[in-house]
Amino acid sequence: MSYNFDDLEVIPLQESEHALASIAYTDQYKEATGLLRALMAKDEKSQRGLHVASAVIALNPAHYTVWAYRIDTLKSFAADVKAGAADKDEKLAALQQELSWVNDIAQASPKNYQIWPHRQQLLDLFEANPELLGEELTLDGEIELMDSLLSDDSKNHHVWSYRQWLVARFPKLINLDSELATTSIMIQEDCRNNSAWNHRFFLLKLKNDNKQEWTSKPSFEEEVEFVTKTIDKAPQNHSPWLYIEGLYTQYKKDIKDLQELTFKYACIPSDLGEDEEPLITSSHALDLLAKIYLKDQEKSKALEALDLLEEKYDPIRKGYWAYRKKLVEA
Repeated sequence: MSYNFDDLEVIPLQESEHALASIAYTDQYKEATGLLRALMAKDEKSQRGLHVASAVIALNPAHYTVWAYRIDTLKSFAADVKAGAADKDEKLAALQQELSWVNDIAQASPKNYQIWPHRQQLLDLFEANPELLGEELTLDGEIELMDSLLSDDSKNHHVWSYRQWLVARFPKLINLDSELATTSIMIQEDCRNNSAWNHRFFLLKLKNDNKQEWTSKPSFEEEVEFVTKTIDKAPQNHSPWLYIEGLYTQYKKDIKDLQELTFKYACIPSDLGEDEEPLITSSHALDLLAKIYLKDQEKSKALEALDLLEEKYDPIRKGYWAYRKKLVEA
């Protein structure tokens, strides 16, 4: 559809003649943003305004001002639909097509910061006004989009942040068992996917806090088994060590029970015979071992483990280990 803009006076970008580094915008971009400024100056929320916003976003998806204008326009459309405006059908169609339109932008620019808060506001709008969708709100399309984007980049933190927001925002519309299964698959594919580990812990915390319903609740023992098997694959991978320590804290378990696990990958000279050298394949196991010794009031052994980390196994964080030793000695 074409729109007439003869009534608008394009507002050009005002730049200082002494600007240090002027940007060489294309004529097309100057015209589109000039129209946008004119529409915003009039506070116009219209179909042609939405059209101009689409054009600007196509040229510059990271233009946060146009995204703010777009969501304000859509909220205005929603109010007009509810009020029974003469053009309510056109505006309702625009609202119902918006998520699909944003999908295309997300596929073309998956690390765009503006897409995700825009989707959040849309879902909030649809939840508050279910008549706008004409059907019950579901998140099937959101899950499909996120899975598609994560299949291309499994560590896209924008998608993971949005995924966590969805779980927290719409607890009754998310299948937690399916979410947990997704993290299992992704961790098995790449055990160093920190984002997948983080999402998994977020899900388990919800379960343990009894804030959401699960069809099948993984037991603490099953979760420990899952993590220890992952550690076996890559002992120097930091993620599962952080996860299992957090798991024990969340379930109020004693980390001293993890001593046997740490001994598979680390030990200290005082635990060995005279002629034996410690075999350390994971600095993270050694770190956890130091915490276990400290909790068991074996300060000398804790200091011994921290010395090894400071001097040999993680000297890049020498200052941190020195700080940890001061805490032990205090």
